[in-house]
Amino acid sequence: MVTIKDIARAAGVAQGTVSNVLNGKGNVSSEKIKRVMDTAHELGYVPNGRAALLRKGLSNSLAVIMPDSRARQYEDFYFSFKSYAQSCGYTVTRHMANENTPASEEEALSEVRPLLVKGIACISSVAGTPYEENIYKEGSIYKEEGDLPGMLFVERRPGFQSDFIGFDYEEAGAGMAREAIRRRYTNVCLLTGNLCYSNEADFYRGFMETMDGCSCQVTHIQTDSFRRYQNIMQIFNGPMPQAFFISNYGFAESVKDICLTFYGTDKPLEIYTVSPVFTMPENDFTKYEMNYRQLGKVAAEIL
Repeated sequence: MVTIKDIARAAGVAQGTVSNVLNGKGNVSSEKIKRVMDTAHELGYVPNGRAALLRKGLSNSLAVIMPDSRARQYEDFYFSFKSYAQSCGYTVTRHMANENTPASEEEALSEVRPLLVKGIACISSVAGTPYEENIYKEGSIYKEEGDLPGMLFVERRPGFQSDFIGFDYEEAGAGMAREAIRRRYTNVCLLTGNLCYSNEADFYRGFMETMDGCSCQVTHIQTDSFRRYQNIMQIFNGPMPQAFFISNYGFAESVKDICLTFYGTDKPLEIYTVSPVFTMPENDFTKYEMNYRQLGKVAAEIL
């Protein structure tokens, strides 16, 4: 009877590595998986489904890693991505990462790894932050192997060289600033997510550079999906702004809820926001629409 010790000796790896491979556990490079499974086959060991998958090559599957916020734009992206991929014969798995817990993205990557996917679309919660180095460089998804899956970063550009697609958030910010100038506002609130993310930083830069030299007072508030209500409340420490310019549709909904609670319906709200494309009209906001469904389809086509 062939033992783990026999396979380890013949393959030139540790017994723990063989155990992890045979049981589909742990972080083992595909090169070592192949070596172990080929050796096991030569010695007469009956391979499991994971080995059969490896011998056929990477599976006909893709993965999406995205923030665990259930934001409308990310749902649009995912379902469009999945629909196109399935029409091409691929399966798709979704893996969620908490924006306030960098380790959760590393965990999402560890979930993807044993699936041997051909490609990953990642709306990263650590891209541009100090944590990306450890997760995507030192702790690469397939650290030791040469045949990496396609990795496509979406919306949030990482600080290292990688494939990336996204919208022109700088132009979105500039376009909203031009509207503020056209409307001759003198006091506005600019609400963005964390500026460590490239899309938020681009939006902020586009808005502020366009407003440069204008007499309008701009109050900038940074927030995230978990602390948006407490952070938005900062605006009530001073005069109520004439208008809000917002980088995220979910943040815009929160502003509307808070303002209606404090001011009721007597004071009309002027809210301008980046927004996914809606089928039904939305009368509460002036929207700068971005087609996340199209972005999902394009991401799937690329992978």
